[in-house]
Formats: sequence, C-alpha cells, structure tokens
Amino acid sequence: MDQTHSDRPAEQRHVPVLLDTSVELLAPALQEPGAIHVDATLGMGGHATAVLQAAPHAHLVGIDRDPQALELARERLDRAGVGERATLVHATYDEIPEVLEELGLPGAHGVMMDLGLSSFQIDTADRGFSYAVDAPLDMRMDTSSDGPTAADLLRDLSEAEIARLLRDLGDERFAKRIARRIVEQRETAPLTRSGELVELLERARSRPRPRRAAGTPPSAPSRLCGSPSTRSSRSSPPPSSPRSTASTSAAGSWWSPTTPARTDWSRRRSPAAPARPLRPACRSSWRSTGRPSPRSCAAPSRPTTPSEAPTPGRPRSACEP
Repeated sequence: MDQTHSDRPAEQRHVPVLLDTSVELLAPALQEPGAIHVDATLGMGGHATAVLQAAPHAHLVGIDRDPQALELARERLDRAGVGERATLVHATYDEIPEVLEELGLPGAHGVMMDLGLSSFQIDTADRGFSYAVDAPLDMRMDTSSDGPTAADLLRDLSEAEIARLLRDLGDERFAKRIARRIVEQRETAPLTRSGELVELLERARSRPRPRRAAGTPPSAPSRLCGSPSTRSSRSSPPPSSPRSTASTSAAGSWWSPTTPARTDWSRRRSPAAPARPLRPACRSSWRSTGRPSPRSCAAPSRPTTPSEAPTPGRPRSACEP
C-alpha cells in the first residue's frame, strides 16, 4: 500500500460526495428494527457510517471487491461505534442476491451504489491507476484475484482488441495508432510500468509538423488580406463533465454516475454544411456577396493617385492602400 497514505485513517483520506443527500434519501426506509441496508460499493465506508448513524436500528451489508478498502471501512465503522451492526463481504455489486442468500436475508430495505473508480485506488500509487506516479501496471480492483493485470492485457491482446477497448471503453481518438505502437513496443520489451505507457501515449498522440518549402512565409498573405476564402471548422463544445445523479425506488436509493454522450469532437463540418468566410484583418463589414466593403476599411496611409483609383464596378480590396 502507498506509504504516503497508509498511516492516515480513512476519514482523512476520503470525503464522501453528496453525503447529506444520500443519507436523506436512505434513512427514512431504514428506521424499522431489523432494516437491512446494502452498500454495494462500500469503499472506505464514508456513506455507510453516516447511514448507520442516521438509522440506529438498521444493519449494514457492505460489499466491495477491494480487500484493502474493506479493511479501511471496518476500522472506520468501529471508530464510529457502529461496527457491530455491519457485515462486510468481499464480493462485487452484481452479486447482491447471492450475498443476501448466503447471509439468510430475504431482501434489503435500502441499496446504495457509488459506481466508478475509487479515489482510494487512484491515490494508492502501487496500484498503477494514476499516471502521475510511475508504478507497476496492475490496475486491478482486486489485487488478491488471479485476474490479468493491465500489463498482461497489453502483452497478450491482439492489436485489434486493444484498439477496440481503447475506442469503445475510453473514447480514445487515436485508438488504432496507440494499439499499433503498443504491439511494436512489445516486440522488443513489453510495457510493465505506468511511466512507460505514458511515454508511449505521448508519442502516439503527437503528430510531426509538416515541413514548409524553403522561403515560404509562416502564414499566407491571402488569408489575411485577399478575397474571403472558405474553411472547414471544427465544432468543439466543452465536454459535459460526469455528475452524480440520485435515483430512488420503493426498495431504497442508490447513486450512479451519468455517462456523457459520446461525441467525436474531431469530426469536421459536413461538406453540405455552409462554410463561413474568413474575416479579413481590417475587420471590414460584409455584404451579401461575402466581400468586404471598402468604406469600412481604415483610411489610406498615403494619397491615392489616379492610377490607383478603384475601377468602376469593382469594390476596393479590403487591404489595398
């Protein structure tokens, strides 16, 4: 376990989100003697402790797949004085019926699920979930299981399967490129640490800048002063951040994170969509033809000679002197 956090109690390592709201939703259903509350993602026990304190007659069935989290939760419940009303089980949230059957319980009066990655797992460096610290590529929720680690998957899966996982589960734009780099890398040395994976991702996501011909200026003058041109724009609205939403039912309440709609922000404007003309540097007004009006440009810096006078029927260019 991470030495920088192992000596700190659970109360100082994790602050449960939406604590008051979750307790407000769950407590009314747990006031009868013998009421059963199931916390299917117990974590470090922050929500469970508060619920038991608000429902003095309820009994907790705490479920988590992480043995280290169960240990921290047990210590937290005991310090709060509610540990004798808690039964902790090493399982997953989709095994609630089996857990209740093994405990001889007919059902539950309240159920809570806080789905998503736990901050405890991210903060524990040697679990490999965080890219901020170089650590073994483990990334298993249950380190006591015989399941494959992230390093095992990157070593054994095919290039197509790695790309599919990155695309479907991570909405990764460069999934194919990253998968190809992973396969190329493991031919010489498989990835075993998070720092190595970070370096590979940075290389895969970066594109070499196109070389310009000798003597070519950095920006074409026609983009600043010439006739208005068209361009394809990218729509890049800010992605919605996932937030927790509350759901209630007759049996109890639970929490689950919403999933933002998958959007390909890199998708270009459709060719059928109308293109927007570029605004020239002089900030001229626009006519229906899309050409700048000469009257709105700045005054000429020198007198205009007859040879430089605008031709009748042709408006002066936006950047002519």
